[in-house]
Amino acid sequence: MEREAFLRSLIISFIDQSRNDIKEDNETVDEVLSYLTKVWSLSIEDKPVWMQGNLLDLIPDDVTDDSICKDLIIRGRKEFGYGQYDTARDHFLEALKIKETDEIYQNLVNLEIKESNYDVALEYCQKCLEINPKNSHIYLFLGFCLWNLNKISDAKRAYQQGLDISPENQSLRQALNFIGPSDPSVLPNIAELIYKKKDTPEYADLMNNHDIQMIVESILQDPSCVSKFSSSPNFSKLMEVLVGE
Repeated sequence: MEREAFLRSLIISFIDQSRNDIKEDNETVDEVLSYLTKVWSLSIEDKPVWMQGNLLDLIPDDVTDDSICKDLIIRGRKEFGYGQYDTARDHFLEALKIKETDEIYQNLVNLEIKESNYDVALEYCQKCLEINPKNSHIYLFLGFCLWNLNKISDAKRAYQQGLDISPENQSLRQALNFIGPSDPSVLPNIAELIYKKKDTPEYADLMNNHDIQMIVESILQDPSCVSKFSSSPNFSKLMEVLVGE
């Protein structure tokens, strides 16, 4: 049904370019399909022969599956941006029924982390890496989930695995430094991350939280004080924004 609904929506979008009164009800769309099927058949080798079957059947499944997946991902991201997480999740899960990709799993990881469902996000991280073990960015999410589940050693290992794949990834390097000994020279990078994010809507929302403001001010004054905030839920929220895309 998802395939047919998607194709119907494409046809309606096409018709709407010239007529704005077409509605997405079955009767109207069926009439349009019938008409377009006849038009299509007339164009085949210029022979005026009515086509058997339906216009929808002419489009290969593999083509429409990719299109449907992309459409669902776009809709999911849009709903995620609106804060409609349940609806976004439904779109991503529907896309997974059609085709499993690391892109879909990564969107689900991001969503579950946003809702602090770290155990669920962890499962999606693992699924993502099964498909694409070279996805260095997912190791950032993986380490973050493990850290929030108090699996510190595993979190360090995840960040290091990501760095092994992408040595220049400063977000991974900074995240590793937050939870354990690392190269002291990267400590000041947290200030750099804060300045990079300070003009984003996500960062602006964080600054409505007085406790997070205090954490940021303390870190900017003395980056080496990061460790004393590591168990704070507010620090976790800050990290989510700083190391996210």
